[in-house]
Amino acid sequence: MSLWQELESLQRKKAELDDQLLPVVEKEQNSLEMIVIIMEGMEIQEEHMRELEVQLNDKHESVSKLESKIVELEKTLKKPVKEPVEQEPVMQEPIEQELVKEPTMEELEKQPMEMTVQTAALAPQRLTFWELVALGLGLE
Repeated sequence: MSLWQELESLQRKKAELDDQLLPVVEKEQNSLEMIVIIMEGMEIQEEHMRELEVQLNDKHESVSKLESKIVELEKTLKKPVKEPVEQEPVMQEPIEQELVKEPTMEELEKQPMEMTVQTAALAPQRLTFWELVALGLGLE
């Protein structure tokens, strides 16, 4: 083979290899982009996992506090009830009540006939139903 033929053959081989290299380079770039996207997604998931762990720890603390509160309440319920101490009765002085003397029929008859609801209450036996109604309406 001549030198020129060898050169042409090598150039064709180089062109074929360049054609094969181009898809490999594109695949490599795509793979690198995918790796970056996956890494970002993993960072987001890790941050979310940290937040969930904090929430979980808070919930565990709350449950622990509630369980200890339940135990305390159960202990207070199981304690025997102390019997109330009997106090000595305190002597109270009797309250004096003034007795109001209701006017008798004779006393009421001596008073003028001006009737009010108060006097009607004091002497209900003297008024009829219609007289009481008239007093309530202010007709008498």
